[in-house]
Amino acid sequence: MKKNIISWVIAAVVLSAFIGFFYYSIPHVKPVPASHILKNPDDYRNKAVMVEGTPVIRSSVSTKYGKYAFFAIKDETGQIPVSRDVYETYVGSELGIVGEVGDVCVHGTANETSGKWACDKKETGIVT
Repeated sequence: MKKNIISWVIAAVVLSAFIGFFYYSIPHVKPVPASHILKNPDDYRNKAVMVEGTPVIRSSVSTKYGKYAFFAIKDETGQIPVSRDVYETYVGSELGIVGEVGDVCVHGTANETSGKWACDKKETGIVT
């Protein structure tokens, strides 16, 4: 009887430690409105943020390797550029993007012979 109680106590302690470790190992970032970041970029620069909203294509560039789209996340307060390509199937759906605030390429041009593209305009956005 005493061994069963000790076994259950040990199991409960181990399980609690595991759950606590798992919970605190996941970053808990609350969404920040896009307008807050754009109005106060220095407060957020190089800090991890999460923005939730709908991806929208701002512009795109075609290379011989395919098309690269520059997109932004649009929420009810505005839209903020994101440094990551988005698959067209995600356009119009709700996404949460986590990254650091920094300079993001929002427009580029493609070199016809090499197929490479170069950034020619940057704005404050989410770097993923």
